[in-house]
Amino acid sequence: MNQNDIHSVYLSLIASVVFQILFWIFSAIYNKLKNGFKETSLSFSSPIIAIWFTPIFILLTLLFVYFNKVDILVAALVISYALFITTWVLAKEILNFRKVGIVGVDVNIAEGIDYKKALKLTKRNLKVLGTGADKLTQLEDEFSEAINSASRQNRVQLLLCNPNNKALVEMALNDGKQQNEYADNVKTSLNRIKTIHQNTEKLEIRFYDAEIQEDMPVFRLMFFNEHYCLCSFNSFGNNDKGTSAPQLHLHCPTNNNGKLLYYRAFENYFNDLWKQSEKNRIYDKDDWTKFGL
Repeated sequence: MNQNDIHSVYLSLIASVVFQILFWIFSAIYNKLKNGFKETSLSFSSPIIAIWFTPIFILLTLLFVYFNKVDILVAALVISYALFITTWVLAKEILNFRKVGIVGVDVNIAEGIDYKKALKLTKRNLKVLGTGADKLTQLEDEFSEAINSASRQNRVQLLLCNPNNKALVEMALNDGKQQNEYADNVKTSLNRIKTIHQNTEKLEIRFYDAEIQEDMPVFRLMFFNEHYCLCSFNSFGNNDKGTSAPQLHLHCPTNNNGKLLYYRAFENYFNDLWKQSEKNRIYDKDDWTKFGL
């Protein structure tokens, strides 16, 4: 290695140290502004900084090369280091999400795993927490196929809103709708489910009670294939019928007890509501008459 190469390596090391220090400083400033902490850890805690700061740093490095301020070896080493740090930061963030069972996210359901895609993914163990499952029952072929994937011993479980709940009337009025609009939508969807239920023993439905809007479940959940769950939240009064809501993709590996995973927490949430709703159970064909359906 000649003298110029050694000089280039030294320059690249200095530039890499400068990059690291600036990265720490900007991360600290960003975290302090966002979180209001008086003391902020100077760690690789901000992928946002990595996303916008690294390209700027690389662009400046290339400009130095263009104006012959540094040679190409220095630029290559510095850019390699910057890309390594950025990759490390982003990979660490992704791994943290996966450690708690978050394996994906949709900014909105319509552009992610929508209801049709979710039903097509379902091969067994379908469980749904929703209002009337209208967005599922409209997809007649996919919905029927998902139900047919179940068995008599391991039935599909639908936990839906009691069509006679006063909360449906309250929500409709609050959203400027006719007072029975939401209740009628639920009943329309339930009549589709009733038709399917009359011809299969693979489906069990329960209704939760909600006298006021605050009693309605916060989340919409769809469990399938034993270890996967799609989680969003209820959104009423929107013309898009909730398809613009964000959605989490949750997973619980078969070899994991799930105690620290979001999947298990939401599964327990579903199971608790399921048990509480046992009195509003539709198991046999004659049970529908109790709810005016």
